[in-house]
Amino acid sequence: MSPSPTARTAATPRSRPASGTRARSRSRRRGTGRPGADRAGALAPACARARSRAGGGTGFPSRTRACLALPRDDSPGLARLEGLIGYTLRRAQVSVSRSFVELFADLDVRQSQLGVLTVIEGSPGLRPSQVGAAIGIKRANIGPLLDELETRALVRRAPDPSDRRSHSLFLTQAGEALMAELHRREAAHEERIAAFLDPEERGALLDLLRRLEQGAREVTGDETVDESD
Repeated sequence: MSPSPTARTAATPRSRPASGTRARSRSRRRGTGRPGADRAGALAPACARARSRAGGGTGFPSRTRACLALPRDDSPGLARLEGLIGYTLRRAQVSVSRSFVELFADLDVRQSQLGVLTVIEGSPGLRPSQVGAAIGIKRANIGPLLDELETRALVRRAPDPSDRRSHSLFLTQAGEALMAELHRREAAHEERIAAFLDPEERGALLDLLRRLEQGAREVTGDETVDESD
């Protein structure tokens, strides 16, 4: 008697995919394929968190925009660059500056100007040299920067009672009024650029950046930066 169709089916061995095909399939499942795909997989949970928090009614562009362009280039040259701290910091700085410009352009305020206004607001009466030292701006650059703010009636100079050759710096009423809006936008800016970080990660990043800055300063011996933004 000939075997039943069911028996013939069971007795027929299944064809197996080539070992290379199986390996590639496992790599895709585990996320260990192309380096670019690995980076995209690592960022996927952060993108999901950012999407779940988006749409909060801030009126600013969505923080999930970066998820639309996850890195997928696995060229050896790019892989080498992405392993460099300086290159990665520069890429991050460009993105952070672009976000700042988007949020502050209509107020015509640069990052260095916001830093100066914030220091004067928190410590009224400082001298120009003290403000420059506080935020790392060279003496040659702090003067023109203060001139711009004074021309816009945001900062005023007053004679320093302890040194007639110097002046103390204060915000004007217009400067104080502007700071409220600047702080609101600054908070939105911080939220945007840290969209992929939880509070603990944000704190750890700030600590690492401060240590990196300290190490770079000790190597170069320069405590100030050029005001070029």
